Amino acid sequence: MRSNPAISQHLLSQLLALRPYIEHILCEGSRDPHVRAAVEDQVQTVMRKASRYLPLYRPHREGLRPWVTRIAKNVRTDAHRSAQSYDNAFGHDHVAAEEAADPGPSPEADAQTRAFLDKVFEHIKEMPPELRDVLYLAAFCGDSHADIAAILKITEGATKMRLSRARKMLRKRAGSLRDHLPLWLLVFLRKFPALR
Repeated sequence: MRSNPAISQHLLSQLLALRPYIEHILCEGSRDPHVRAAVEDQVQTVMRKASRYLPLYRPHREGLRPWVTRIAKNVRTDAHRSAQSYDNAFGHDHVAAEEAADPGPSPEADAQTRAFLDKVFEHIKEMPPELRDVLYLAAFCGDSHADIAAILKITEGATKMRLSRARKMLRKRAGSLRDHLPLWLLVFLRKFPALR
């Protein structure tokens, strides 16, 4: 069914004049430039469908506007359904990077950290008891020099000296923490100043 070419040119010019109106329908009245940019593909889809079916258009007393409005609303509905189907199938990936869960260390980094900590604890076990006890009380119990001195019945100066010697021995045998540990564990170990 072919229509008169003169009528088709006239209808095509009317259709092109309705482009801002189509965009307004698809944006649901929003004037936000981001929303308008997002519906550009839908506007093109409406224009393509309308121009393809223009020869089948039957004149209406209000012109092309009601016919184009129906096409635009159908395209908008199809886009919403498509987005909903995608979200149902793949989930919502609209999480900001700040909100995403921290995956933590990789399995390799975790294994390296465990191996180094095993090495450190072996070296701590091999320390002389007077150094090991001070290091344990300071690093793992969080006791102050005064508390350690009271527990071990030694002077506060002696606890400082033994803690310093224990740290040096541990560094000499195991190496520097910075050489072996990832940054996240160094931050964690700051809670235990005696191990630094």
